[in-house]
Amino acid sequence: MPASSSLSRSRLLVSFALALAGLTAACVEPERRQVAVTAANTAALIPTQTDAPDTADTGTCWAQDTQPALIQTTTEQVQIAPAKYDEAGTLTAPAVYGTQTRQDILRERAEVWFRTPCAAELDLRFLATVQRALTVRGYYKGPITGTLDSQTRAAIKAYQTPRGLESATLSLEAARQLGVAAYGRETPPDTESAPPKAP
Repeated sequence: MPASSSLSRSRLLVSFALALAGLTAACVEPERRQVAVTAANTAALIPTQTDAPDTADTGTCWAQDTQPALIQTTTEQVQIAPAKYDEAGTLTAPAVYGTQTRQDILRERAEVWFRTPCAAELDLRFLATVQRALTVRGYYKGPITGTLDSQTRAAIKAYQTPRGLESATLSLEAARQLGVAAYGRETPPDTESAPPKAP
């Protein structure tokens, strides 16, 4: 077999392999992106309430913050004047279109309350763990200091906002989602003050 024929066959095989790899990547990558989008859309919302909580003897801690109004701006093409035709049905003037912008309020501005880790828990070790958890998820870019500085608060807000709470104060639900606070560690408020049952 001539050397030129072997070289052509080798080039053909390499080209085929590269094309197949590109086709595989094209098929897999949209699926990866779809998984990422689905994960973002299914993030658990952080529960809030507009009524002040009854904190008497419950052992729970709460914070209040202002949720700004959520406004959606929509721009669309609308017809200003219809097309004109003569008696023979011939178009004499095309339809005229313009751009119209409107704003819709998706959420009113409101004062909301939400559960938070209690102050006694916000020690250096706990806050350092929060910073690490936010770092892993790409929200925090600073050093691990264990302090609740402006950079850490900004990262907390960035994490909580897509979950329905636009606040720089760490909520208990966000702490749980980050894996730094356990689920179900508190006694429910309606049973907390009940005396222990006799054996």
